[in-house]
Amino acid sequence: QDKRLSSLSSDLAARLKSAYARDPWFIDQNNVGHLSMQNGLWIRKEGSTSQIVVPNDDSLRRDILSRIHEDPLAGHPGCTRTAELVRRSFWWPRLAKDAENFVQTCDLCQRNKAMSGKGHGLLQPLPVPEAPWESVSMDFVVALPKTEGGYDAV
Repeated sequence: QDKRLSSLSSDLAARLKSAYARDPWFIDQNNVGHLSMQNGLWIRKEGSTSQIVVPNDDSLRRDILSRIHEDPLAGHPGCTRTAELVRRSFWWPRLAKDAENFVQTCDLCQRNKAMSGKGHGLLQPLPVPEAPWESVSMDFVVALPKTEGGYDAV
């Protein structure tokens, strides 16, 4: 028996089984012919790797991503590493994209990640103009909530 199945929390296993019953893809036996069933969970085998197939349930997938990404031993890994860690035990279509979206919306990661790319330049004072209208500038504030008139910028 796969040690992943025995270490899977009973709550998560119950949620997976319940989601299988609601997902039409798993109800159609033609779709699951290449999968095997162990302890009520659909298993996908790729070479020597066995992965639990996760049904199309956004809440369940987010919970799995959260458990792995926010595990104290994982340390909030980035998109690629989170997807790799999830793939060790689970599989679903577009897992990498879901992991990327999850990490990009992780509040803790966004507040604490190292900046990438060029840093901002140093602020320099502007020279004082010698005459009126010698220097004109504008600031734009955009992407605001739309007003009743349909405007979204100042």
